[in-house]
Parts: sequence; structure tokens; C-alpha cells
Amino acid sequence: MANTELHVTTDVMQPARAASEALPYDLTDTRRGWLVVAAAFLGLFLSMGTLVVYSFGVLATAMGEDLGFSSAQLSTMFMIFSLATVLAGPVWGALTDRFGGRSITMISSLLLAGLFCALTALPSGNAAVLYAAYAALGLLASGTLPASYATVVVSWFDKQRGLALGFTMMGIGAGAAILPPLSAALLAHFGWRNTYLIYGFAVALVCVPVLMIFLKPNPSFAREQSASSSLPRLEFIRQAGRVRSTWILTFFALLMGAMLVGSLTSFVPMLQAQGMSRVQATGYQSVLGISLIAG
Repeated sequence: MANTELHVTTDVMQPARAASEALPYDLTDTRRGWLVVAAAFLGLFLSMGTLVVYSFGVLATAMGEDLGFSSAQLSTMFMIFSLATVLAGPVWGALTDRFGGRSITMISSLLLAGLFCALTALPSGNAAVLYAAYAALGLLASGTLPASYATVVVSWFDKQRGLALGFTMMGIGAGAAILPPLSAALLAHFGWRNTYLIYGFAVALVCVPVLMIFLKPNPSFAREQSASSSLPRLEFIRQAGRVRSTWILTFFALLMGAMLVGSLTSFVPMLQAQGMSRVQATGYQSVLGISLIAG
């Protein structure tokens, strides 16, 4: 088994290793690439992950309180949203491979903005409509998650690729630190419906234009990837599936994601149940975002 794993891993990874040793195109790691990183940072700051997951304990609970949904119904809603995200992830990934991360992030961001605006029309007490709305969020907005942005960022970097990805992912940490307390402040002044509208317009009128202008892939990288690919995509996936480490990494990624998301959605409501105000509770949650930035 060990010999088989070593053989498959070596065969699969050889093209990537060869490409890294002798790059025939220009990856200068200069300002053009860092503009792409800045655009991706903003995209992740206003992505489904931050606006839905990290702000769930603030926005969704305020919406549920106003519309008369119980905690059990909100938990079911988030479960449906999570399952929809799981189902949509591979689809958006395949679309990213085919059409590129730039197009996918813009389209999915526009869908996220439209769905956020549509949430303001949710009726009171109708759980079926609530579940359908959050299922649509999971299915249609998953293209704003990190994988789509990473495919564009990596095309501009060689020696500083890891650093560039690290700065890109800081967008999630910044969103986790800033958006929950900001959401609490907006809720106090404008209510949950207007808060959803504000975020929807911010994604459509700020995030999408920035992505359109600055989030552009390196065309030389795309040409070289196409020329150096020695395995069809399905065969590559099939061979990777035969390697035990693939399944170990997948299992722990799913486990860590479930633990993180499960704690995030309950964090603010639990602190409120202990007597804290929504603003105080979100202040504590923002510490998590700060730790993500540090990480």
C-alpha cells in the first residue's frame, strides 16, 4: 500500500514540480499581483463566509426574533444552508476550472447581493420560505468562498505565493473581526431589513466593480498550465482518490469546519443568554476575527 501511494503521488505531482523548477513565463511578484491580492481581500471580506456564517449570530437571530422563528427553526435553517453549500462547492469549483475565478466570483457575488436584498421580503412565521431562501444562499453564493479567489491569486506569484495567499485569506479574518460588531450597530440604528440591504448594495456596488477591474488572472500562467497538464482532470481526481492522505486531509478539513461553524453560529446567542447585549457579545466574537488575521 505504501509503495502504491508513493508511486501515485509521484506521478500526479511531477508536472507541478517540473513547472515550479523552470517557469517559462513571468511571475514577477510585483505591484500588479498585489493589486489582485487587495481585490481578493475585499472579495473575501464581503463574501458569503463572513456575511452569512460569521454574522449569523447577529443578523439571523435578529431576523428570527422579528419574524417569530424559534431557535430550533434557525438551527434547521443553518443546517439546510450548510448542506446546500456542501453540494454547491464542487459545482462552483468545476465552474471555476472551466471559466476562471474572476468570472465565478463576480457572478456569485452578484447573486449574493441579490439574495441579501430579497431576504428583506421574508414573511413572518413561514419557515418553508426561510429554509428555501437560505438554501438558495448556500447554492448560489458559494462561488465567493476562498477557492475561487485563490486560483486567481496564485497565477501572479512564484516566490511569494504563500505570503500572497496569507494576505488574501486575511480578508476573512478582517470580516470576522469587523462585520459582527458593525452589524450590531447597524441593527440598532436601521433594523435588520435595512442592514441586509446595506450589505447587498455594498457587495453589488463596491465589491463587484473592484473585482471586475483588479481581479484579473495572469494569462501566461493559464497558457502554461494548459500546456503542462499531463493528466486529464478526471484521471487526476481518480488517482488522488487512491491515496490515503487525500481522505485524511478531507476528513480533518470537514471536522475542523464543522467545529468552527457550529461554535460561530451559537456564540453570540449564548452570550446574550448570559445577559450581555448584542453589541457586547459581538465585541467578543470580533476577537476570533483578530486571531484569524494573526494566524
